[in-house]
Amino acid sequence: MASSRKNHKSTRRIRWYAILPALILICVIGFVFYNHLDGNVSGDEIANLEETERVDFVVDPSDNLETIAMRLEHEGLIKNNANFIAYVKAHCNNAKARPGTYRLSAAMPLKRISMIVMRPKGAARVITIPQGVTLSDIATLFEKKEICSKKEFWKTVRNGAFEGYPFLVSPGQDDTRLEGYLFPGTYEYEDNMDSESIMELMLDNFSAHFDKIPKRTNKLNDRETVILASMLEREARSDGEKPAIASVYVNRLKKNMPLQCDATIVYAMGAPGRSLNYADYELKSPYNTYQHKGFPPSPICNPSMTSLVAAANPAKTNYYFYLFNTQTHNAHVFASTYEEHLKNRKIYGYD
Repeated sequence: MASSRKNHKSTRRIRWYAILPALILICVIGFVFYNHLDGNVSGDEIANLEETERVDFVVDPSDNLETIAMRLEHEGLIKNNANFIAYVKAHCNNAKARPGTYRLSAAMPLKRISMIVMRPKGAARVITIPQGVTLSDIATLFEKKEICSKKEFWKTVRNGAFEGYPFLVSPGQDDTRLEGYLFPGTYEYEDNMDSESIMELMLDNFSAHFDKIPKRTNKLNDRETVILASMLEREARSDGEKPAIASVYVNRLKKNMPLQCDATIVYAMGAPGRSLNYADYELKSPYNTYQHKGFPPSPICNPSMTSLVAAANPAKTNYYFYLFNTQTHNAHVFASTYEEHLKNRKIYGYD
């Protein structure tokens, strides 16, 4: 019996010696594969390019990378939670959950979703986009922040993929493609983020705010609403008068009258803050709303939320004219008829 037990132990020992190298090999292969996966998951991976509809995705303070990844996969916003985890670990500098509610779609690349819901550790760089600035102004800010040169900025505006933003025109040669959609605000970014990724943060913020606008009464499409909002942003002296100014333009559209917005000419001239003279009103440009009826080809700045709301819901008035109040210097004076407008011009020293 003793000899039999000894042989049995010897046999088990031999089996372990045979299995152990295989186990070690499996562990090594697994480790190598994981590290390969960790560094090579594509940030361009998309769950469903056709599914552009956005849904609310809530990140709770108690969430971590793993719970977020599992819920993203469960809701169909990413293909694979393991890929998401690997990408964040490899590219997002020990990122932590960013609590909040975000508008996400399955057409968003994995890298963009990760930048929205995760906060990179030590992301100390910030850029602030003021209300009402133009793409040209933002190009200067990007260069000043050393994000990219102005030349690279405009190249990205024209040719960036920007998947999942149905409100943008297709890539091409249009320098105004993003005008109106880089939402004002302060944004955190890392040193290794490229200009397109940072612009996408602003586009996501625009989408989130635009979706929150109350039911629209202006009977305009989305792009026309943004264009009108950009005009209000440049014309109004206060948030309170934006709905009234919006009503002037909407009333003019209904009567097939030219909008006659000075700010559109200033935009075409690339001269912010300029006071127009009579010759300027003869400018040959599709942005000259004195010579061309309807809206200009694009927004003329990146408007604030108050301008978007006012454009979506103009005041109900019979105003067709307004001019700057040269006495108070902080508002406009409105008129319903041309005769009334001419009187206002005399009262406020325009004639």
